[in-house]
Amino acid sequence: MRRFGTSILYAALALLALAMVYDDMHINLLGFYVNYDLDYTQYYMNTSGRNLDFEEESSEELSEETSKESSKKSSEVSVEESANGKKKEVCFVNSSFGKSKDELDKSLDVTSMHDEKVGFFFFTNVKDLKTPGWEKIVLELPYKRFITQSRWAKFMAWKDPTIAKSCKAVFYFDVSDSPKLTTEQYISAAKKCRSSEFGLTQAKHMAGSITQEFKNILNAHKDIQKNVDASMKWFKKQPDYKDEVKSFRNDQILYDPENVHFQKAAEFFWERYSLELDSWRDQPLWWYTLHHFNIIPQNLERLGFNYDFKRMGHGGHKYGEDNANDALVAKVI
Repeated sequence: MRRFGTSILYAALALLALAMVYDDMHINLLGFYVNYDLDYTQYYMNTSGRNLDFEEESSEELSEETSKESSKKSSEVSVEESANGKKKEVCFVNSSFGKSKDELDKSLDVTSMHDEKVGFFFFTNVKDLKTPGWEKIVLELPYKRFITQSRWAKFMAWKDPTIAKSCKAVFYFDVSDSPKLTTEQYISAAKKCRSSEFGLTQAKHMAGSITQEFKNILNAHKDIQKNVDASMKWFKKQPDYKDEVKSFRNDQILYDPENVHFQKAAEFFWERYSLELDSWRDQPLWWYTLHHFNIIPQNLERLGFNYDFKRMGHGGHKYGEDNANDALVAKVI
């Protein structure tokens, strides 16, 4: 009996220690799921037995009509073939930039999701990257960090001529994410976003403050100390800086490309971020930007995506000194 009691005590102490270590990562042990709360490395685990790998799931979540239509389409689509003069209700946008296709994130095959009301655009600098079902847009952007180049597609894709003429709404999501709802559900969300004041929809984040987010970022090896220090130095010089701001997740962003509030916020954000003087993580600066313009996005329920980390490249998206000017170095090589 004493041995049993001792075992229970050790187990309880082990759980307590684990919870303390991972507190900053927002890992919830008691809820039977894990929410690793940094974009690019997030996932949910539950006890329902449901397979969260989209690529292995049944296609029953897609409508029968959409599935039949998709079988008639090719897996690789060119931008020219898709241009029919009519804007899509919503366009999904992905991006991956790097030295070669071998190190990049692997795109989801979206062929089965094809619908005349929905567009799929993948931004990259690698011409031979396979993007099945996506309309690939190859860009050579003038930034020294590949991370910065990938963020251009996240925040500034609305300035691309193809997106401007093709999309009523833009839904950016990280390459490791996989949409799992029906086409009509995403179209409905897009229409709701366009009818909102700020034309922006995002899910809430759990960090609660900019300094806490930077702490999480450093713990997860997503940036380096000198970049974080540079960001904080700049933040503290801003007259309206506030550490505890409303926080939102940037792995999925739905927006109206014609909404002036969103456009002003995106341009303000990019004017600073593109200087590449401080953190390459976008969430802290984006949160400050929303605070600066007093923008509160519509809430995006985190029920519309699964996560497939087998498609994740860039060494699991952990970064160090070598990433400070990796795109510039690649051009020289």
